[in-house]
Amino acid sequence: MTLFSYSASTALLADGRPFLLIGELMFTLLIPAVGVLLLVLGLRDRSKARRTQPPYPAGYPPPGYPPPGYPPPGYAPPSYPPPGYPPPGYPPMPPQRQTAGRGLIIAGSILIAVSLAGAVARVADSAGERTAAEKFAPPVKIGQCITGEALGSGAIGTKDIISCSDPRGVFEVVSAGVQDAKCPDGKRADTNFARWTNDAYAVCFLPNLQTGQCYAAIQGTPSAGHPNRGNTLEPVDCTDTSADFTVVKRTDAADFDLCPPGTKQLIWTMPPRTYCTGPPS
Repeated sequence: MTLFSYSASTALLADGRPFLLIGELMFTLLIPAVGVLLLVLGLRDRSKARRTQPPYPAGYPPPGYPPPGYPPPGYAPPSYPPPGYPPPGYPPMPPQRQTAGRGLIIAGSILIAVSLAGAVARVADSAGERTAAEKFAPPVKIGQCITGEALGSGAIGTKDIISCSDPRGVFEVVSAGVQDAKCPDGKRADTNFARWTNDAYAVCFLPNLQTGQCYAAIQGTPSAGHPNRGNTLEPVDCTDTSADFTVVKRTDAADFDLCPPGTKQLIWTMPPRTYCTGPPS
């Protein structure tokens, strides 16, 4: 976070995630749809082939058969097939194999099976993500405020969450998302917000400063043991030598024309907020 960025923050930028979700949704729906279509076409072709197949081979029966007057009156055909037919050991005639539509049926079945396997995998991944989210839940919620000491140390506990009307609650939660989520200005690094992360979540804070209060800007340096340690603000008495500025005016709007002459501006556009600051007095 840049503690003294007196220019307006940028507008929220799209991070491309909606387009990725649309692509994944199209892919998820397209594969089973193609599979079902191929299966239906294959079954239709097979059914059509069965309906159009003649009951006898081509050229059978021969022309003129049976002859006129056949069978003669009173003729009783013997039982067919006769007893003992086919003879023992004689293999029965194999059923005719149906090949129409086989390729489409196989292809459609494979695509449907792949889609089902992918759906099962996505359900398992989603369950794993929910478990991780429950294990690494963000320590604060949107609208809550924390102390400057907590943000500066990088360790945020329940004892660090205090009322936003308390001068010590100098940072307000404005967004919370997954670990790679951007802050409301569309950035992860070099953002105008204070950004805190753990193994699953990212939380962005906006300074919550009170009119007439003086503050000290404290520079922090992240380390291997304290990756979240960073810059922070502390409320101090205006007569304290560590005081860097005082808040002359606070407005929940983003406008360059809100501050009186001789003051500097701290502006955020989302959520909209403007601070007018001056030297400690």
